[in-house]
Amino acid sequence: GPERALISPPALTVISASIVGVIFATIGVAPFEAARVKMVKGGDTFAPNFIEGISRIAREDGASSFYGPKFRTLLLKDVPYAMVKFASYDAFKTIIYAAVPSLSESLRSSLVVSLVAGFLAGVSAATFSHPADTIFTRLNSRDKEAPGAPPVGPLTVAREMLEAGGPGLLYAGVGARAVFSGLLLAIEFLIYDAVRTWLHVGAEDLQLFMDVLAGVRGE
Repeated sequence: GPERALISPPALTVISASIVGVIFATIGVAPFEAARVKMVKGGDTFAPNFIEGISRIAREDGASSFYGPKFRTLLLKDVPYAMVKFASYDAFKTIIYAAVPSLSESLRSSLVVSLVAGFLAGVSAATFSHPADTIFTRLNSRDKEAPGAPPVGPLTVAREMLEAGGPGLLYAGVGARAVFSGLLLAIEFLIYDAVRTWLHVGAEDLQLFMDVLAGVRGE
């Protein structure tokens, strides 16, 4: 009910919303991601566009193949990324404002804080989720299993990689991905906070919306 929404920590609300959002988004994206991987690997010989690629995969492997081991790995990659992305962004903003309170006094300085916190959040999210991203890439690069062979899942791929190169192999390329993610989220959160400021939407307004939503659900 409303009481639960009022006492829920804002960070917990953000994390919960990000998990739900990412799960639904991943369900919708999974067919396109499967087609993208096949098209990158096979080029135009596989399919000329996404629609044809999705149709071919559904025809040859069945629609359920979109939500097999590779889908679970995609969730293992995207859910932690989103959780750390939003939680760490709020945490870094809080830390920066606590250290230099005067930065909240002007729009320009507050947007600089958004830029810095967004970059740090992107680096944190990419670093935290990189092992799952590496496993997902390795899983998608494997050749199709022989008929009758058990499907290869993320745990099998992770074990193979650990045996081949140790934990360091799971973090191969993390530097470039962290910088790219940091720059991307810096711009994303800068635009987000700029638009939110322009529309005069504050954290209190977002919390009020959650309280009203919880009250409607409880009736």
